[in-house]
Amino acid sequence: MSVVGVRAKAAFRKWGKQDSWELPSWPVSSPGAGHAIPLLSESFTAEHTRDSVNTIYNRAARTAGQIVQRIQRGAIEVQGMYNNLGQLLTCAMGFENPNDPGATYFGSPETSSGKYIHLYELDDALAEEDWSSSERLPSGSGGGTYSADDDKIRCGSLVLHKGIDHAYAPLMWDKMSFQANFESVKLRLEGMAMDVDRENDYSNEDWTLATAENRLLLSDAAFILGDVAGAMLLPTAQALTDFELVMERGLVADYDTQGASYMREPQINQGRKCYGSFSLSRYALDTILNMHDWDASCKAYLMFTSALGTYRFIIYMPNMTLIQPDYGIKGPGVIRPKIQFELAKPASDPWAASSEYGHILQKKLGEFWIVVKNDDPTNWLRTDPS
Repeated sequence: MSVVGVRAKAAFRKWGKQDSWELPSWPVSSPGAGHAIPLLSESFTAEHTRDSVNTIYNRAARTAGQIVQRIQRGAIEVQGMYNNLGQLLTCAMGFENPNDPGATYFGSPETSSGKYIHLYELDDALAEEDWSSSERLPSGSGGGTYSADDDKIRCGSLVLHKGIDHAYAPLMWDKMSFQANFESVKLRLEGMAMDVDRENDYSNEDWTLATAENRLLLSDAAFILGDVAGAMLLPTAQALTDFELVMERGLVADYDTQGASYMREPQINQGRKCYGSFSLSRYALDTILNMHDWDASCKAYLMFTSALGTYRFIIYMPNMTLIQPDYGIKGPGVIRPKIQFELAKPASDPWAASSEYGHILQKKLGEFWIVVKNDDPTNWLRTDPS
């Protein structure tokens, strides 16, 4: 029987807070209810490096080398949704704060009107780390108790069902792209895994999406742009036709005698890069051009709101620099400006006094952060998948 994409399925299961990056004993823990992801496509492949056999011994032909380095690399694209992305965002962004002054928080997401509010932040590392005292709740605070072996774990298992189950583990995400236009809104994640297992031991019939599969639609979004000082442009809605945000960590896969032919836990090997672009439907004002000319520090956010107003997905960008605004005449038609931007770390949170994330404290204050209001009651950085 031929394997066809319409019969495929995918799930991602974050590893637990006492797990470590190591070659797993197959099969790894199977995903279950709520671990399915809204897959659009995937491209994981094995990359093997062999030693060079150049021995001179009365022959021109070379003998085959042996495998000395193994890695699984690839990407997934998933449908933008309010639900079903929690474990992916936790592992790609790196941090969700479990320490909040609100008396109802205690290691679980804040609630609002029967929904849960998640604040995903960019952590400086994705490798296994101890919790700092400023990141965790005091011992004995509701669900916030910690054991000595608890760590921040940002790797997991990606399992793809395509005839048989392909399990990539442990896997870490290196690059994240968020792309939105009127045709689709999607999240693209590029990553690397230590190894792959192929067998039917992962109970793919049990993988389910969350009940509400509400998709993100650009027609339900608002893009608000202003300069940080508020002197040139007060926060104003812009008429977007597309938007893209890219985050590159620059993880490096190292090999040494302790890992044999398998890579060690990936580490950050560069300063983080966050950049993107957006297009406007019309050229009507020079305000954005003026902000670029005067090198103004901008702030912006892209907010998706579901039809009934019960769900939110917001990307906050507190320190944006506009670069290469393209207002060129491409022909006789409407001029549709395209503006590229770069993001940098802000001095403070410009939305701290009035925001969708209430009193959840910022811990990382990175180039951007994502706030999601949905049905997911779990802080996946703090809680092990069941």
